[in-house]
Amino acid sequence: MWLEDCNRHIPNVYSLSIDSITNCIYINNDGINALLNGAVNDVRLKLSISDDYIRMPYEIAGDFENLHEIYKNQSHILSIQINYNNEIIFEVIKKGQKLDILNFEDKETEDFLLTFFNKKTDLSAQPQKVNTERLPLNVAVFGTCFSRSVFKSDPFFNPDYKRFYHVAYTAFHNSVISVMSEPIEDKDYLSIKDLTTDEVFRYIEIEFKKDFFNRLDKVKPDYLIMDNYIDASRSIIQLSDNKYLTYNTYFGRSIYKRKFANCKIINPGTQEHENLYRLSMHNFIGELKKRNLEKNFILVGGRFCESKIDEETGRIDNWANFDWIRWSNKIWDKLDKILLKEMPSAKYVDMRNTQWKSDPRNPMGQSPSHYQSGYYREVLNKINELIL
Repeated sequence: MWLEDCNRHIPNVYSLSIDSITNCIYINNDGINALLNGAVNDVRLKLSISDDYIRMPYEIAGDFENLHEIYKNQSHILSIQINYNNEIIFEVIKKGQKLDILNFEDKETEDFLLTFFNKKTDLSAQPQKVNTERLPLNVAVFGTCFSRSVFKSDPFFNPDYKRFYHVAYTAFHNSVISVMSEPIEDKDYLSIKDLTTDEVFRYIEIEFKKDFFNRLDKVKPDYLIMDNYIDASRSIIQLSDNKYLTYNTYFGRSIYKRKFANCKIINPGTQEHENLYRLSMHNFIGELKKRNLEKNFILVGGRFCESKIDEETGRIDNWANFDWIRWSNKIWDKLDKILLKEMPSAKYVDMRNTQWKSDPRNPMGQSPSHYQSGYYREVLNKINELIL
């Protein structure tokens, strides 16, 4: 039994204990202090219950109306309520506090990325253009929908991509910080139902084994294609010294997250996160160089889209989380810069100023990271220009 954030992208988790004598549920004082003082914005947490294998439903018996406001002082209100799913929700309202958005001006990073994209490189530093008789090429992807969805044969994406490329391996929604840390010996994930389905386990297993480069060695890709979406936008869970997990979508939905209650959370945008990414990327690039992949490495410079378009009417609206999008994109700029400075032989597909917008009809769903169909064709064309 634990409390977790109603927003599955936020790793707020608090452990609970049950007193068998009083039949009461308790959150310890440290948890209360973290709940009241740790977040900048309002916090909404739901009560979750599971056994060791699967999430368990529960029903509310009794009247909670008299408990709606259970704590109040000059800066906080803590309330309890029942939501439409019949779940218990704890809400902390923090009076007078708003999200502290980072300074958006970072001319140095913007100038660097523009210069890197436009620079004239020595021909010796360029990968040899591939003879089309060698097609399809073997590629591996370390990234997200920004790089992996380019290689989807659905008509919305690139139905003819297999003429050019065979995707031999995909690491999906894993952070560089996580995969370059030490293996995690906890085997509990092997028995948790929501992590062992085929569509999840293939991407979760390397979070524990940290064997990305072993897998890369098996498929021997001609090119590695990557994006920095996850490192720019998802928290890192520190289990112990140099043992990290990516707080990605899969952990956000899983009962495994109950183990994160007493773990340190490292968030993008902090100096600690940037330093950790820099060290991890240095080690990541070292492994690429051992395999002579540093010249056959392509970084897709995708960004969250600030607006969405209704293609039938042409109407364009900003996303509700506009400030968070701009904040995350600036972090993404910095991480791209760190990678490209460390590995100047990399090739950069610059999509920061693309004309395409988020498309609510995208088969992957509505999201600032899901674009119009033309976006994915543009990325594939730019990759072809670099390789073919």
